Amino acid sequence: MAFEKTSSEAAENRMALEIAQQKDAKSTSTISELSSLVREQKARLAELSRAKSDQVAEMKERIQQLEGHLDEARRRMIQFEMLKKEHAKLQADLHAQESLVAGLREEKKVWGDELAQQGATLAQDRGRLESRVESLQAEISELRRKSERDQDALRIKAKVCVLYCVLVLQCIVLTRRCSTLRTLRSSDTLLLTMSFIRTELAKRAFRCAAPSVWNSLPSFITNSSSLTTYKFQRLETYFFRLSFDCSVHV
Repeated sequence: MAFEKTSSEAAENRMALEIAQQKDAKSTSTISELSSLVREQKARLAELSRAKSDQVAEMKERIQQLEGHLDEARRRMIQFEMLKKEHAKLQADLHAQESLVAGLREEKKVWGDELAQQGATLAQDRGRLESRVESLQAEISELRRKSERDQDALRIKAKVCVLYCVLVLQCIVLTRRCSTLRTLRSSDTLLLTMSFIRTELAKRAFRCAAPSVWNSLPSFITNSSSLTTYKFQRLETYFFRLSFDCSVHV
């Protein structure tokens, strides 16, 4: 009974041992599987961590690049705002310049019209003035010719008058010197007696004009020693100097 009991216990123990061995084999296989799984998970985690670190580094680099691009964009936005303000200022200056140019064009047009009108007026005035100048030049030439003729006539008349006065004075002097009645007021100055005249017309008579002309002559002419000296040397020289406003030496 004890043997059977021991045998049954041994069989049970053997069965329990087999079960335990099976469980141990299963647990060992499970542990190996789990360890391999853990190793795989660790490898995956390492790969994931490396990938994550790579991604973080890449993201950091990308962020730095994006920050650089953002700074560049900000600078460009500032430049764009400045350019926009400058563009607005240039647009305002351009509008002002265009308005100024338009005003200058209008003023140029007005000045052009005024200059055209003034040019037409000046052309008309020039034509009138040219015709007036031509007429004046013709008048001047005519007056010059007339003046030359008058001067020639005056020269001839002056010569005739001088000769006439010389002859008259010669006759008077010879007559006075030869007559017994002496009408001279002074023997030193040889002056002739002037008649009392009341009217201007009577002064032009020969008996009044001749003594007046004789008395107006300087003493160096009236006291000439001869007729030739009196006529050709002193009298003509005296009248010549009077004609050209020269000084007459007494």
